[in-house]
Amino acid sequence: MKTRFTISILGVGLTALMVSTSAQARLLWITPAHHDCAFATSDTVRVDLMISNAGPAVGSGGCSITFDGSKLEFARAEKGNLTADWPVFNVVAGSPAVISGSGGTPIPLNATGTFARLYFVDKCCALASVQNIFVCPTAQTGDLAGFPTSCGIVECVPGSPGRLSVETIYLSCLGATVDTVDVDVRVESSPQAIDAAGVDIAFNATLLAYAGYRRGDLTQAWPFFDAVLNGNAVRVGGFTSTAVPAGTSGVFVTLRFVPTVAFGNGASSPLCTQLLVDDFAPLEALCGAITCIPLRTQPSSWGYVKSLYR
Repeated sequence: MKTRFTISILGVGLTALMVSTSAQARLLWITPAHHDCAFATSDTVRVDLMISNAGPAVGSGGCSITFDGSKLEFARAEKGNLTADWPVFNVVAGSPAVISGSGGTPIPLNATGTFARLYFVDKCCALASVQNIFVCPTAQTGDLAGFPTSCGIVECVPGSPGRLSVETIYLSCLGATVDTVDVDVRVESSPQAIDAAGVDIAFNATLLAYAGYRRGDLTQAWPFFDAVLNGNAVRVGGFTSTAVPAGTSGVFVTLRFVPTVAFGNGASSPLCTQLLVDDFAPLEALCGAITCIPLRTQPSSWGYVKSLYR
């Protein structure tokens, strides 16, 4: 927490420095942003397209917004305080995005403020390391042509990826099969809310037979949920309108297997998650297993139990 706080203070300091500097010279610039994937309240990132020292007056104009499309996706733009009454405000989504407007009250000489608020969908949280993503105003048009420009940096800090794990179970057996085995598939500290998810749980079909499922505590109220046999895997999935909150841990589903006659001493079937889709896609996948451990026999020197009755 201390590190994040320090970074945030640095970001605020950088913004203040840029405002102070840009107030002395005409500039079209992007505010920096710090996006902490572990604590972000949504999956959007906002930066502002700023004008400093607008002179001469600006009655129309625009620019392109360039950024790394593999790490951010442009979502929308809204008018800023300088363009609030402009009747024409056009936004072309893409990479780059294009922002332009005209009419209304011209931005007066020496004015400083927000030309547009820009919103992006993060694609950086799934990456393993901190990303510094440049967002830049370019190709200025109209009265903004000739304005010097300065890029902003979005610092994207990945949160914990969370885990989807399968329980590992050891059975005591000595040449005899076990009736049934129940195995939990758990979600651990999901970094995002879960309202749609699916996964395949692969197993060794020569050792185990799939016998059914039971909803976990996370999916008891989901209106759509099912698990079906798909070759040598159980395909589990569903969706709901009431999402499981981010940061939640619990059981997604419990799967039941019946060991086959081949499941004897030393036999072991891995149970591995594959094809994680929807809200499971960014999670770390951990395999489990069902393993048969032979009962230990004791030497005859241990003696015997004598009956008290003849």
